Amino acid sequence: MIKTSVLVEGPRVATRMGIRHGLRAATGRLRGDKSGRSITSGAAQHLTPERMERTTSKLQILYNLAKSTFSKQQIPSQQSVASLLEAMCAVPLEELGMGRLPDEVGRSSGESTASGEPEWPGAITYLGVREEAGLHVGIFCLPANAVLPLHDHPGMTVLSRLLYGKMHMRAYQWADEGRDGNAKLIADGQLKGSESTSVCFPNHANIHAFRAITPCAVLDVMSPPYDVDEGRDCTYYREVFPAAVQETDDGLINANANMLVRLEPCNPPRSLYVRHGTYSGVVVEGTEE
Repeated sequence: MIKTSVLVEGPRVATRMGIRHGLRAATGRLRGDKSGRSITSGAAQHLTPERMERTTSKLQILYNLAKSTFSKQQIPSQQSVASLLEAMCAVPLEELGMGRLPDEVGRSSGESTASGEPEWPGAITYLGVREEAGLHVGIFCLPANAVLPLHDHPGMTVLSRLLYGKMHMRAYQWADEGRDGNAKLIADGQLKGSESTSVCFPNHANIHAFRAITPCAVLDVMSPPYDVDEGRDCTYYREVFPAAVQETDDGLINANANMLVRLEPCNPPRSLYVRHGTYSGVVVEGTEE
């Protein structure tokens, strides 16, 4: 197993694991919830309106910092990324509408039928916190064993914080700018704990996949978001490993850092189902340009 590499200083910073990060659920390009019923983050807020009037929420502080950082329209410095990650870790679950126990929130991330069984086993729920042309903030809620397959974030920077639970991630970056289809293995390991953070840069760890080991949720800050018209579409890949490498649920066996793996574009699996839920946390106010 390749341990996740540290990119910048900050609270438990690791290579971007992907939630997805993002993906095209944020722009409505993945399958929607055909039932037409809303899915909420499923928690009563502990922050009263009176309290919110007296203080600026940690989530609002994060948004303001992200808006300022990404308005420069360049890849943020490591110092800026460290500040953003610190601000992400300071946001309490209550502000995100997730004040209940983690496993309860994980179970509430999807609608159930009358029999109590999920309508689509393994469905992933996306909660849009705030979405603008140049910046998306959202949450991915994954039930245990749910998978976001290997995908890329072309020209994008994505910062993520694991809010609860445990997940496995794998990340690559193109070798020779991807001209020969080979990519370097950057990370293959687990993320766990409410302050586990990760970063995807346009030129580092930009291709990744992750699997929920337990019910979990990830807060994503992404800029710029996917936009097909701007050349930022989401491409999925299948891995072609060297003969000696074996893939297991716990990671790769006989793999090593910077090992070359061939990545071939492919369609997303039919089992991938990301639906929009209703965000019930603190409302983030926009800032003037």
